[in-house]
Order: sequence, then C-alpha cells, then structure tokens
Amino acid sequence: MSSGRKGLDSCLQLEFRELVGLYLFLREREAELDECLEEFLSRAEQELFRRLSIEEMEQLRHTYSDSSHGGGSSTKDG
Repeated sequence: MSSGRKGLDSCLQLEFRELVGLYLFLREREAELDECLEEFLSRAEQELFRRLSIEEMEQLRHTYSDSSHGGGSSTKDG
C-alpha cells in the first residue's frame, strides 16, 4: 500500500466538536506541520469560518474548553 496514493476516494466524517478540537490542536503547532497537515488545517479553518460567526471563532478555544469539561457549548452543529 502506497502512502502517497492518489485517487483514493475515502472520507473521514468528524463530529463538529472533533473538528474544533483538531483545529485548535493543529493551530497551536502550526509551525511544525508538514504540507498535508497544513492543508487539513486550512480546510478545517474554512469549514469553521463557514459555520461560525467571527465572534464565535474568537471564542472558539474558550467554548471548546468549556464543552470538554462538561459545560455547554454555544456553537451550532450544522
């Protein structure tokens, strides 16, 4: 199996909260990312900006932190 295989039509579905968590994780490590992860981060950011207001994006870390500790989340899921 080739790791650089083109044309492989697979898709991983993520819950919105999972997308937020991965986005925040990768943003903190942006300087260390390879090209593949930079592309994923860019697509994740585009999706989040599509779904969220600017204010919600600015509060994303706080909202995610609250929801991961049993608190509610003000982000919409879809």
